[in-house]
Amino acid sequence: MKPNNLLSLILIMITQTISIPAFAVETTYIDSKISHVTVYPDSAMITRVATFSLIAGDNSIALNNLPLNLREDSLRVAGKSSAKIQLGSVELQQKIDKELVQKKERELHQKIESLEDEQKSLQDSIEENKDQLNYIRAMASPSKTTKSENNSQYLQLPIEQWTVAWETLATATASTHAKIRVAEKQIKILHKTIQQRQAQLRQIATQQQSTRIATLNIKAETATELELSLRYQIHGARWKPLYDVDLNTQSGKMKLASLAQISQRTGEDWDNVTLTLSTLRPSASSQLHQLSPWTIDFMPEMIQHSRASAHSFSKKSRIESDDEVAGADFAMPRPVPVARMMATKQAMQSAESAPVIADFSAEYNVPHTISLASGSDQRRVTLQTQFLATTISLASVPRFDPRVLLMAKTHYKGDTPLLAGAVALHRDGNFVGNTALAMHQSGEEMTLAFGEDDQVKINFTPDPDKKGKDGLLFGKRKTITRNYHFTVTNQHNKSYNIRFSDRIPVAINEEIKVTLKGDKPTRINDDDKKGISLWERRLEPKQTITLEYGYEVTYPEERQLNGL
Repeated sequence: MKPNNLLSLILIMITQTISIPAFAVETTYIDSKISHVTVYPDSAMITRVATFSLIAGDNSIALNNLPLNLREDSLRVAGKSSAKIQLGSVELQQKIDKELVQKKERELHQKIESLEDEQKSLQDSIEENKDQLNYIRAMASPSKTTKSENNSQYLQLPIEQWTVAWETLATATASTHAKIRVAEKQIKILHKTIQQRQAQLRQIATQQQSTRIATLNIKAETATELELSLRYQIHGARWKPLYDVDLNTQSGKMKLASLAQISQRTGEDWDNVTLTLSTLRPSASSQLHQLSPWTIDFMPEMIQHSRASAHSFSKKSRIESDDEVAGADFAMPRPVPVARMMATKQAMQSAESAPVIADFSAEYNVPHTISLASGSDQRRVTLQTQFLATTISLASVPRFDPRVLLMAKTHYKGDTPLLAGAVALHRDGNFVGNTALAMHQSGEEMTLAFGEDDQVKINFTPDPDKKGKDGLLFGKRKTITRNYHFTVTNQHNKSYNIRFSDRIPVAINEEIKVTLKGDKPTRINDDDKKGISLWERRLEPKQTITLEYGYEVTYPEERQLNGL
């Protein structure tokens, strides 16, 4: 048997490399199936496959039902066969259909139309029953066209038949009213169902009635079978990292599960496809920003004079304008995507994705096939699970929140960075809240809060402000003193490190003096934030500790203080 021949194409629009015969070749239309999808953070690469027979000589093969919004410059064609084959050209054409392209969207439209027809039919039955009621009332009422008081059809009956007549009238009226009520109830139910279907339709609607057809002109040396693959990039698909963290307070171990949430509104349904998640961003700019010369000079005298007379603008407006110009000149480049964490080898209940790490990006092969319809549906897959040792401590900001929170500090371990994403927090299997995780490199420290510790209580009491003056007749200064004190009681049978934080005012003007009072902070300007003070203590079992601190602010008597 002859070796397999590989057919590939880079250009897509009528790029002819072999001679095309003058006579027309009958076109064979075939359908392809999505077999693999590579999902990027903001798009996807779709791979379609099809297997079909070729005759010896020239063949024209048309692939149906390709999406209208595929990127033409991303289209790639490849194929394998046992005979020698050549690809002459690929032509993309738009096909306008009478019906909507997306199957689910088309089915929802049909359901809504059917429900609306049923609703109209019920409304017609209500009108018919109302006409019957009017007829019954007319039979029992005097005619408006005559002055006779006894012209009702029922009043013309003998008196001994009146009872039967009125019972017949009441029964007919009640029956008609009942039919109207049943129909109105059914209309309400249908109206609610229609609204639900319309909401579903809004989530997936594309309104597309056009598709693309890719026509391939292929020459085969002998009759053969061709295994064809077609790849193209399409917008409307994305994935983002999520994290599920569970802290075991007894062992101090933290389970860190890295997940990927996948969604797509491409207009194509993915049915049992193999899936790869990639950190690459194909739609981001691939070119380096080009710099142009930046020159400075003195303003012309006329412009200087105009600027000098423009003092009617507020200082705030000038600052905002300067910020806008600075933002235009010094726009930060979009962050370069980084690789995701590698999956660990530890056996878990959730199947983990196999990582393929490159120098500049990472890919994760999902171990099972995925079905995901275009629309609002989402899928989550597990990328990796790690078990990290932690150091548990306590923390509080008592002046703003008297609760004590449980903190867990660990170091991330991975061959690739941990990307930023939303985190679901669990403590001993119980959900305690959500937070956001910043990007962490391997080896970096990571601290997460796991909710309130109700075994540690804080009683915080601020003293009233003390105001006064000091200094001589000239140069007098006003003084404001604030003091805080609180107690902390540990009801645990274990000891913990605990830290307390507060912000102390920072003087911008050198004429304002701020002096700390009471217990000295362990650190000032914590985490490089001016005025943030931190006190660290060891809290022994069943112990109560007391902390007192405060500050004094002095400033010239003739000045008004702002911000305190």
